[in-house]
Amino acid sequence: MKKILILLVLVLINSCSDDPAPSQNNTDVTPVEQDTAWKIFTQTTGLPTSNIVAVATAEDSTVWVGTSQGLSRFDGKNWKLFNKSITGKPTDNITCLLYHNGILWVGTPANGLLRYDGNQWLQYNEGNSDIPGNKIIAIDADNTNNIWIAASKGVGRLSNGLWWAHSLDSMHIISAITSITAKTPLNIAVGTQQNGVVRLRGSQWEKISTNIYSTNAILSVASRDSTLWLGTDFRGIFKYTTGNSGTFFNESNSVLPSNYVQLLKFDKDGRLWIGAGKGDILGGLAYNIGSVWKSYVTTNSKLPDNIVQAIDVDNRGYAWIGTRKGLARLKI
Repeated sequence: MKKILILLVLVLINSCSDDPAPSQNNTDVTPVEQDTAWKIFTQTTGLPTSNIVAVATAEDSTVWVGTSQGLSRFDGKNWKLFNKSITGKPTDNITCLLYHNGILWVGTPANGLLRYDGNQWLQYNEGNSDIPGNKIIAIDADNTNNIWIAASKGVGRLSNGLWWAHSLDSMHIISAITSITAKTPLNIAVGTQQNGVVRLRGSQWEKISTNIYSTNAILSVASRDSTLWLGTDFRGIFKYTTGNSGTFFNESNSVLPSNYVQLLKFDKDGRLWIGAGKGDILGGLAYNIGSVWKSYVTTNSKLPDNIVQAIDVDNRGYAWIGTRKGLARLKI
């Protein structure tokens, strides 16, 4: 009887022990077999292909997914394909997406920008508008509902139905644009492959000195409040405030899965979502909010691939992550 009582006491002590200490760098790592927060969609579940290059979520949490083989919409239950044979769009090849104020904006690699209002498709190209190039690299909207695009020949702004173009020469850029953010109080900021970051101050473009962030290659840009975040090739993320000040976050001092950061995006709650890796450079998914960092790779989660190519977060608190091997939905 005494032995039984001793065993019961030991069991109770173990079950009431303190929670384990948080993992290094505030990283939350959940074993794959216990991870029920994920749901994966692929070609076998209704997508035109498993290689997802763009994601956009609507106000009602409808999800739009862009691929090289068409556009798909998820209403929470079913996928619906929007390819050129159905819609009359000029191409199925998509580079980027933005859903803003009830309008879906679709970037293409050679056919300009497409606009879809739920009923009708409209195309903007160099032949019928003043957009600076038919290759659309990125799309964003500013706080006055202007639409901004990063294109092969510069930056364009659509305001009240009219396009305003900024050529690469006027921006003092001699290399390709990689990304754009239109939400920063520092005005419009653009990342480039070889010229660092340039931003629009009033009517003039100015370069933020590369001496501050020590690289000419900026793969992604994002902004919130008075801070500009820069994703670099092989140096991680640079958090730029003002003047010559800023902070680097990389594999050494954070949980970034890779220092090659090709994607940065803020959600409405202030989380900075990070997509890392490209080609043979394996990366993964991470996010930061305040002092908390979380990282997800294929070995500690159900992320289908370690190359993250697209991210958006819907109003229900789901993050949608596009990879080369499928679309992942993560409950935050």
